[in-house]
Amino acid sequence: MVADGEKTELHHQSANFSEKQRQNRDIQNKTMHIAAANMTNINGFSGICIAGWCQNAGEKTVYALHQEKGQPVLLIIGTGGGLHDVMWRSPQLARKYAHTKFADLRKLGGIAAE
Repeated sequence: MVADGEKTELHHQSANFSEKQRQNRDIQNKTMHIAAANMTNINGFSGICIAGWCQNAGEKTVYALHQEKGQPVLLIIGTGGGLHDVMWRSPQLARKYAHTKFADLRKLGGIAAE
């Protein structure tokens, strides 16, 4: 995954990864460019949750595939703040639906509730 020019490796993190391990400075330093990627369900939308490897608090980001108007979209959902963005397949579709409020996304909050 590349974000803001920074490369981050995505790995599945065991549910047994402990708080003691999260607090370990050596592990934190070695995993600065590694993120935990786990499947999750948020308000009925299944997706992949991305968080810092040693992150235990704060908002995480969920990327979920969905369909609107018969088109595939990628939803970017914050675990603490609802829907952040709807990514369309083309700039034309993004412009066409830029101000559309989709009823099925309202339960996520965020931009869907505005």
